[in-house]
Amino acid sequence: MPGQSWSKRRWIFYLVLFVAALLYVGFARPHFIWGEARYSRLSLVFLLNLALVLSLALSIGYALSGRAAGIFIDSRNRISLSRFQLVLWTVLVAAAVWTTFAWNVAETSGHMPGDFTLPSQLYLALGISGFTGVVATPFLLGDKRAQTPDNAQFTQKIDALTDAGQVKGAVKNVGAVVTRDAAANAEWSDLFKGDEIGNFFSADIGKLQNFLFTIIVLASYAGALYYQFDTIKSLAEITAFPEFSATLTGFLAISHAAYLGGKAQTGSK
Repeated sequence: MPGQSWSKRRWIFYLVLFVAALLYVGFARPHFIWGEARYSRLSLVFLLNLALVLSLALSIGYALSGRAAGIFIDSRNRISLSRFQLVLWTVLVAAAVWTTFAWNVAETSGHMPGDFTLPSQLYLALGISGFTGVVATPFLLGDKRAQTPDNAQFTQKIDALTDAGQVKGAVKNVGAVVTRDAAANAEWSDLFKGDEIGNFFSADIGKLQNFLFTIIVLASYAGALYYQFDTIKSLAEITAFPEFSATLTGFLAISHAAYLGGKAQTGSK
């Protein structure tokens, strides 16, 4: 197995190191980075926490598949757009929550940990991404695995591309759903390709739209969080995250609806 190169001891060491780094960055705020005006660089701590949480996610992917991108690879051995989105949202919100939690505990007098609020629109955005990645996508693909499509043209196309050296590893199908033979052969282009034998060789416009809106919304809210952390000018507690635009949530909901609508259609011929 790819992940067996990561021994149990190495994993324990890495996790202990990760927790220690998270605590150190969150609470100690080292002076070689911080200087005397500690409160003026909370945005830097936020960026460091982002890097730490992302490194944990990527290391889990590496341990499981031998690739850092393994955290984005699903049971089809393909890089999944829905998993990609869910991981990015998880990393962003987890880093922001820890930054706020540690600040309130370390820098405010008598403040209870976790005593801050998240905008309802942010919960909605997380719910949309979670529903798409955890519930809807596996359900829709599971239904298509039970189909029995005519895959003669698909097999001929795959054989031709393999002979031309344009396909990495074996590409197969389970029912109408296209799979790869190993996680090591997953490609980033999977983010934008169709899921079925009838549309695997075509760009999925619904996926492209969903990807673009997700990046726009994520980047916008990450910027809002960074600005809030960067503009703290006193040792006051953080009681709430920045407001999350209802317009951005609307864009996200529409793009996810289009993405799932496209996935519900039968692309196989």
